Amino acid sequence: MNKLQAQQQAEVLKQAEEKLHRALSKTFLIIHDWEEAGHTEEEAHRLSEECQKRIGEALINGGGRDAFVSLMEEYTGATKASNAYHSYEAHLDSLTRLLNGDYIYVPTRYILTSDHDAELVSPVGFTPDDRIWIKPTGYIYMTNRLPSSSNMVYWDVTKNMTGTQDTQATTGAGA
Repeated sequence: MNKLQAQQQAEVLKQAEEKLHRALSKTFLIIHDWEEAGHTEEEAHRLSEECQKRIGEALINGGGRDAFVSLMEEYTGATKASNAYHSYEAHLDSLTRLLNGDYIYVPTRYILTSDHDAELVSPVGFTPDDRIWIKPTGYIYMTNRLPSSSNMVYWDVTKNMTGTQDTQATTGAGA
């Protein structure tokens, strides 16, 4: 990686860190409001599931508009809190991994790795379009042109944004 690429990598990962901090702040505020109202995490998960069942029953039994609206409000609040608890943990883990150097920014078309069991995975808080990936193990090489021959596994991140391998590991050709 040259100096310009290293600088670009650092800038993008700094923006990624800021994105995760914003997500953590947003979910923290939801959790804070939920707990300020005297509720717990367990209650959020339990109420979310219970309300979902009761809404289904109300739809089947014709519970009336007012009962349905009341259930939907309760369900929305509990589900929002339940999702925030899950999201907070996932975003916190993602931030920790980012700060530990477990993520890479791939500005090129291809990423190659010597680890034939590796998977290219977009971490929590990011989409494949962000081009931020969990760093595969082994040697990593990024390029816009595949070598004419290689024993490395590669992904075309512009063609296959799902992160699925395109493998012709013995030739490196394809895509």
